[in-house]
Formats: sequence, structure tokens, C-alpha cells
Amino acid sequence: MKFVLIIMLSIFANATNLSSQAQDGKEIYLEANCQSCHGIDEQYDAKQNTVKDHFRLKKWVSSCMTYFNHSWFDDEQEAVLVYLNEIKYKVKLEK
Repeated sequence: MKFVLIIMLSIFANATNLSSQAQDGKEIYLEANCQSCHGIDEQYDAKQNTVKDHFRLKKWVSSCMTYFNHSWFDDEQEAVLVYLNEIKYKVKLEK
């Protein structure tokens, strides 16, 4: 029972610690139903992390956006990138 409580608290803590840009990105991510292919964002497996830098993360987000015909503006694409970076990848983002 303690284990379940710890997991729930960590998920809640992650959700509340997002920057405002990442919160916007999360809304876009969920609206686009990205989690249908990628699972629930808080449950990503670190062993599957193949993104090691900002360039690869941006390319990955752009590829999915194009493939699934999401017509995101540049700031929306950037928000999704920031969201994914904050919840999983934690690479240095370049401007």
C-alpha cells in the first residue's frame, strides 16, 4: 500500500512542477492523442530513451507532427518539446 501511495505522490508532484510552457505542451500532446502510441507520459521506460540532445528531440517531435498531420505552430511544437524534455529526456535545450 505504501508503494502505491509513493507512486501516486510522485506522479502528482511531476504534474505540478511543470513550467507554464510545458503545461501548454502537455495539453497539445494529450489533445493530439500522442499517448496512444507512446504510453502514459509518467510511465516512460528510461531504457527506451534514445534522445540524447535537443536536436534529436526536436527532430523526433517534428517527425511525429508531420507523419500524423498535426498542424502545430512553431510555438506549439516547442511547447511539446519542452513538455517531453521536462517529464523524460532532460537534455539541455538550445535556443
